[in-house]
Amino acid sequence: MSTLTIIISLIILAVYIFLLVTKQSNPKTNGMLMVVQGALWTVIAVSNWAENTVVNRSGYIIVIVLSFICGIRELIKQQ
Repeated sequence: MSTLTIIISLIILAVYIFLLVTKQSNPKTNGMLMVVQGALWTVIAVSNWAENTVVNRSGYIIVIVLSFICGIRELIKQQ
């Protein structure tokens, strides 16, 4: 992993932990949590892409897409 990837991962992880700690039953907070989770999975997938099999890559893509879709749905959800 490069230094830039580690720094980006740590920043995203800090935001993710902050959102987990302050989590409320608010759809906007839940949506942001899922979007940040998708970003974290994206960084993990990109950093490990070359060493993974097709099955692992497919799993990464599915988790990333589902995280972003669920997050965006929560963000645009009407209360």
